[in-house]
Amino acid sequence: MPLKYFIIRLNILVFFCCVAVYNACAQSVTELNSKYGFFSKLETSRDTNLIELAQNLYKATCRELNEATAMAQLDKLTLLAQNTANKQLECAVYDMRADYYSVNYGYNAKSDSYYQAAVNFARENEMPVEEAIYLHRKAIYYSIFKHNTQAIRCLLQALEIFKKVGYGKVPNISLYFFQMGDFYYGIGDYHAALIYTNRALKYNKRDTRRTINTINTMGLVYRNWKHYARALTYFNQALDMAKRLRDSAWMGITNGNIGSVYFMQRQYDKAIPFIENDYNASLKYKEYNNATLALLRLTTIAAYRNQTAKMGEMLKQATQLIALEKDSPNLLVHLYELNSIYYEKAGRLQDALNYRKKFEATRFALAMRDNVAAVERARLNFEQEKYKARLQQLKINAQVQSLRRNSVIIVLLLVTIIIALIYNRKLLKIRKDSEILLIEKNKADVDLKNATYELIRYTQNIQEKNDLIQNFKTEIDQLSVQYADDKRVEQLNDLMQTHIMTDKKWNEFKQLFMKVHPGFFPQLKEAYPNISETDVRMLSLIKLGINNREMSNMLGITNEGVKKAKQRLRKKMNINAEETLEGITSSL
Repeated sequence: MPLKYFIIRLNILVFFCCVAVYNACAQSVTELNSKYGFFSKLETSRDTNLIELAQNLYKATCRELNEATAMAQLDKLTLLAQNTANKQLECAVYDMRADYYSVNYGYNAKSDSYYQAAVNFARENEMPVEEAIYLHRKAIYYSIFKHNTQAIRCLLQALEIFKKVGYGKVPNISLYFFQMGDFYYGIGDYHAALIYTNRALKYNKRDTRRTINTINTMGLVYRNWKHYARALTYFNQALDMAKRLRDSAWMGITNGNIGSVYFMQRQYDKAIPFIENDYNASLKYKEYNNATLALLRLTTIAAYRNQTAKMGEMLKQATQLIALEKDSPNLLVHLYELNSIYYEKAGRLQDALNYRKKFEATRFALAMRDNVAAVERARLNFEQEKYKARLQQLKINAQVQSLRRNSVIIVLLLVTIIIALIYNRKLLKIRKDSEILLIEKNKADVDLKNATYELIRYTQNIQEKNDLIQNFKTEIDQLSVQYADDKRVEQLNDLMQTHIMTDKKWNEFKQLFMKVHPGFFPQLKEAYPNISETDVRMLSLIKLGINNREMSNMLGITNEGVKKAKQRLRKKMNINAEETLEGITSSL
């Protein structure tokens, strides 16, 4: 095409673009200058859900404006609500103002004030549903910015009002139940999360992305409880719904969760295709933390199968991905541990030692953060119980005040009611105590099962590391005979120390051992009071069936040293020829 024709066409295109921009600006100015601004179309709208329409217009037009312009437009919406005597719409404007400041300024005093203004307006105008909705909205605002104590107070107040009104009379109640379930899942209260996600499903009328999310959350609860069969049922249900709705994002998420269950059960052949699907979907939607987690799971499988080269490639990719997101200490712990294993397998011992140190330091920091989270959960539970007690007290006070205004017959009735309340409270306390005992028993059973599994893993780890330590010893002996490569000998010795049972590791092991065999140490001390802590350590290893060679590698002594230690122990315990240390420990 000749240049002059190209220039003519370009000028025409620029002209039409300018006309379009001018028309858009003119329309925007017209809307801004009209009586009700952007919201003028609401004046003649016949849409029954006027509040939702107003909220959508606000999000599309006001959120991106500067503060003065946005507030001026919302002033016009308030005027429209007042002129049409629409109290619900007038109340909703307070919520929009609060939303504007939270979106643009984060946690701030103005959002607090406007949310409370919405609640107060609803209360003054006797609109209980709106009062509960904006209490709930205020709670979600608090939870987004991690002010969980304030959030839980607002949630409980909103729930109490929803309950009085009747859940079935609250529009979109399933959304509020879902958000409550999501909140409780986020703070680690899985029992409460399950209660509210079940309620969300009960009141949900159709299949949506939120339905998938709700079912998926239920699966996550059961996965965290290690009820893998139930978890798979919910994850597969969510996946089927995602397929029906052709939602590729949720298909990727649920595939990943199914893969995670198989991974946790060490069914790696089943896990791999699901995890790979999750990894690819996470990359597509730029969910880098989730992509990193999927990749680290695949790396763990490669480590289990001794695919060292494959491990190295995956770890490089995981390191690049984890740098794209912030605040991911769980992933860092996993990454450092896998790097340590990889470098051990690759024979790069100094690198392995460095990553082992990073792994221990990051794991300690994460444990401290988990302790803080546990304290926060306890504080929130206390807050809930305090609120419930206050509600109960208010109800009792109301009953007492009402009864005081009546005659002698009512006084007699009051006595009867008080007795009934006291009796009912005792019954409730008995039931609650029974429920607590049952919960504690179930928790103890789960803790014992988990501790037993961890102890078996610990023992298996000892046996898996035994050959590695033996190889280190052989190589050290060879290097010592050759009088060569002192640095290599030092590296091998350092790496061996990470696998030998130090006092710190013994204390960790002892705590785990006591969970599985709580009576072992007390019975041992009672039967043989003169044995030492070192003797107790050896007897606990004998209890687990650790052989002499594995024991020598663990304790950092020779095989002959283990045999002599056992002989001394037999004399100290005054064991006759027919008895064995193994037999004695198994009977405790």
